Parts: sequence; C-alpha cells; structure tokens
Amino acid sequence: MVLSDKLRYLMMNAVISQQQLAEETKIERSTLTKILNGSTLKPKTDTIYTLAKYFNVNIEELLNEEKPLSKISTKDEKTIQEILQMLMKKNQISTISLLHKYIGVPISVLSDILNGKTTNPNIKTLQAIATFFNITIPQLCGVDSITSTKKTQTCASMVTIPILLLSQINQWKNGEEIENKNYIKSTGEFKDNVYAVSLNNNLFKPDFLNGSLLIIDSEKLNEHNFIICKVNNVISIYEIIAITNLLITLREAGTYKSITTNNSEIEILGTVVQEILNKNHKI
Repeated sequence: MVLSDKLRYLMMNAVISQQQLAEETKIERSTLTKILNGSTLKPKTDTIYTLAKYFNVNIEELLNEEKPLSKISTKDEKTIQEILQMLMKKNQISTISLLHKYIGVPISVLSDILNGKTTNPNIKTLQAIATFFNITIPQLCGVDSITSTKKTQTCASMVTIPILLLSQINQWKNGEEIENKNYIKSTGEFKDNVYAVSLNNNLFKPDFLNGSLLIIDSEKLNEHNFIICKVNNVISIYEIIAITNLLITLREAGTYKSITTNNSEIEILGTVVQEILNKNHKI
C-alpha cells in the first residue's frame, strides 16, 4: 500500500473526514488533499510524524510501501486524559480550578487525571464528569465513540471581565475610563458588574500571592469569604470572620489584624469567587 492508500484506510477506519482530520491535527487541508490524491509522495517529516501520532501507527509503516499497517487505532481509542482534555477545550474550560467549580470534583483528582497519574478514576468521579459534559461513562473512558457533544449550558456564553488594580476599582465603579485596561474572557456564570483584581505585590501573602488574579462578583456574604471592601476610605481585601445584621468582623488579608465595625460604615465592593494563580490570566 502506498501512503495515500494507507492514509485513506486509516481515515475510513477512524470514521473521520478530511476536514475533521485537518482541524484536529492542524495540518493544512490542501496538504492532506495532495497526500490522498498521490501528488505528494514524500510529505514533510513533521506532517508524517503528526499523522503517525494521531493514528497511533509507526512512521516507517506509513512511508514504506512494503510494510503493512500492523496496528490500527481508531480516533476513539483515547485515554480518559485525552478525552477530558478534548472536552475541556471544546467547552472553553482552560483551567482545572474552573472545571472543579462546575462539577465539584477535587482539584487534586482532576489534576491526576489530566496529567495521566490516574487512569482509572472512581465511579463517582466518572459520573460527575460525564454528566456535566452530557456524555456517557463509556464515552468518557473511550469505550464508545463520542459522535457529537453539545456545549454545556454553563459554558455556552463567554463573559468579558476587566482586570483592575485595587486602586482603580473606585474609578471603574464610577464609570470612569481606565487607561490601558486589560480584559480576560471567562465561561463562568457571573452576576452583573463582575471584575478581576490583579495583585502586583506580596502585601496579602500568604492568603494571596503576588501575580494572582482574583475574580470579584456580588455573591452572598458568608463567614470566611474574602471580600473587596472599603474601610476608612481605603480599599483592601478582607476575610469575613463574623457577620450579623448590624456588625461585621473582618481580618485584612496578609495580616492577623481584625476589626469589628457597623455594617453601614463600610462599603463592600464584591466577593472573591475565584483565584487564578498563574500569571497568564486565563480561565
């Protein structure tokens, strides 16, 4: 079999179209067309390597007409690690912490699956992941084909979130223009006036580290939540130690200092609903 025949056979066995193969391998469709019609007999090395890796066959088997394809692997024969990565990408979930927020599975468990340490998660974990992505457990484990999946309702829309410094929150709240303002996009379900706070120092260590990005939303106030709050005209980050209808006790992040004051004497500017530890600001 020549290369064109072998590639056509692999595609037929994997039930994948030329367009799908181009999209999933990032190989130009015109390149695939030339291989399939025989006009390109010796494609670039990286193209052959990509095809061999995608179909899980030996490179020499693809190029050598005398060698048969000894191992055929369909595109559905993927590990749970690869399938979960694909599902997250398809639904625009780019961090483990965001997936954890949606499905409740511990970050450590999700991390072990995504880095290949866990290849056989327990049934509760599989059920939570499969239910969220609207697929079956056999599909998640690669036993059955995932023909098509709808985006989950949670991830259906993107939210544009402005990134601010603590010193810029007042301006933004008052509708003033912030120079050189950056944005991130999120698939989370947030209320109105959500924003992000970028920390550029270690003032709030060990609660929050330099380089962290905090997503601020208008959540219900509960004990041990962190909030952005204005106290004595100074905006900072506080942990709620205790709260009643009249009084609130706060601890400033990064310190052991706490204050108790009347609720009417402070201005709460939002609740910390997510912390992004990397500096790439992707969620």
